[in-house]
Amino acid sequence: MAICTYKFRARPTPRQQRRLAREFGAARWVYNRGLETISRAWRERGERVTCVDFSRQVTKLKQAEVPWLKEVSSYVLNQSIRDLEKAFKAFYAKRARHPRFKRKHGKQAVRYQLDSRLKNAYVAGSLLVLPGLGPLKLVWSRVPPGRPKMVTVKRDAAGRYFVFMAMDREMLPLPTSDRVVGLDAGLSAAVTFDDGTKVAPPRYLERRLKQLKRRSRALSRAKRGSRGRARARWRLARCHARVRDSRREWLHQLSSKVIHDNQVICVEDLNLSGMLRNRHLSRALADGALAELQRQLEYKSSWYGRTFVRVSRWFPSTKRCSACGFVVEKLPLSARRWTCPECGIEHDRDVNAAINIRQEGLRILELPRGPREDRHVEGANPLPRRRVPLASGRSKKRESHESEARANMLNPGRDSEDAKTDRVAAAPGTPATPAATPPRPDLLSTPPLVVDEGLKTGQALGLR
Repeated sequence: MAICTYKFRARPTPRQQRRLAREFGAARWVYNRGLETISRAWRERGERVTCVDFSRQVTKLKQAEVPWLKEVSSYVLNQSIRDLEKAFKAFYAKRARHPRFKRKHGKQAVRYQLDSRLKNAYVAGSLLVLPGLGPLKLVWSRVPPGRPKMVTVKRDAAGRYFVFMAMDREMLPLPTSDRVVGLDAGLSAAVTFDDGTKVAPPRYLERRLKQLKRRSRALSRAKRGSRGRARARWRLARCHARVRDSRREWLHQLSSKVIHDNQVICVEDLNLSGMLRNRHLSRALADGALAELQRQLEYKSSWYGRTFVRVSRWFPSTKRCSACGFVVEKLPLSARRWTCPECGIEHDRDVNAAINIRQEGLRILELPRGPREDRHVEGANPLPRRRVPLASGRSKKRESHESEARANMLNPGRDSEDAKTDRVAAAPGTPATPAATPPRPDLLSTPPLVVDEGLKTGQALGLR
């Protein structure tokens, strides 16, 4: 079972739009008031106010200071407080930065809870009734299975309304394929396959860059608070929405085709956030949406029974010859084709990187089970780590090393077992004794792979 979120375009009536505007404002006000209350209590008095305490304050505010909160659904206010609680939990766990105040302009969202006792509140493909709104007209592009418990209504900056419903769905795996693919992402070619196929980037942002600049200047010239500025803001948001929707549709088509045609997908774990700091390439990288492509490939692999392999970013996929394994010292970005000084084979930069990523991905799949830094496998047959934690949370190997070092500190005259073995083996006339434990093969330096070895690995796995 997988949790799938279905997105539908909503067509609310003018009365429903006014009702949604009030609920957007009430949810935003409760969120911002809670953030201000919790932050000020900690900053001024060192007191920690929980979201449960603030929920009690909201109940009192309804009766006295803010009576207009009674006009909106209580589900909306409760879900807004829960969103604030999740934001603070993520901040305390250091998964996100401190919560920020919500703005009046831009995208807005509220969440409703469907009562399972009301049978006429939801009929898949034909009817959706929300508290306080009544029947909401949707563009049912598909019929979702099951019944949602929560429904989220969003309005983007362009003024469009969408409904999101999350529900469990049984995902049937695709027929097993014998193909393995290595993907190299870039700028000149959005995706390069190991067989030499290159997918040109659509560059939707570059196509509308002139229009975006013109509408941005119009927004800057408009007077603040005027109707002309609201109209200019809406036109700019519509232009951005067209770019975003076109890019998302193209990414879904590309990722679905890769998932349907291949059994194992090998990609490189790039430092995309660091690459975006390059002011010369940041716009082109953002327009390519490489992180979104990898995200879609990863979750679709888990849905449809495919294997998704991430190759370490430190693996020299571009500078390594895919035929003999020779690694050149320097390869500038302007060199799109290069010749290996060892074997003399001429390589296309992107195709050679895709072949190396495929070989390295197959090598990772063939490794024995154990902790390795450069392995990250997602999909039908992941390789779990076999690190057994102790009661203190440390591994056995680290615990043994620390206990031996502690014993040596307490008894300086005591030698470790390794030192005794080395001294006995080095004594004259003493036959050399073999090591008690042979070194682990997966921790030794791996010789460079060649194409034949990669093919042998594929045959051993039953892949092509």
